[in-house]
Amino acid sequence: MFVIGERINPAGKPRLRNAIRNRKAAFLQKEALAQERAGAQALDLNVFISGLNRLEAMRFVAGNIRLVVHLPLVIDDRDPEVLREGLVQAKEGSLINSPVDVEARDEEIFKLAKHFRAGLFLLPRT
Repeated sequence: MFVIGERINPAGKPRLRNAIRNRKAAFLQKEALAQERAGAQALDLNVFISGLNRLEAMRFVAGNIRLVVHLPLVIDDRDPEVLREGLVQAKEGSLINSPVDVEARDEEIFKLAKHFRAGLFLLPRT
């Protein structure tokens, strides 16, 4: 079993949304450290907030979490530019959590995974 902490996802979390919007690094770092202490083996990072520049948000979130946690970071986004920025900040040992349509051959996502030597989650279609 591999445990991924999912608390750095603003969906349904107004305090987290506020921390990302207002660049409150200490709040994000506290969340990351709490997940690490609880036994997470990696941390999923999602910054999707309506009206927010996700590229800048990912740079801020991943960069600040990387300062305090050395677990693999799982970059959770569909946009290749946001993924790239997250991977740059996450450093080695990162993963990509992006819906990939293997039949459509999402080449850019595969190229990012290869370039950054990142793991890639693939979910089967039903």
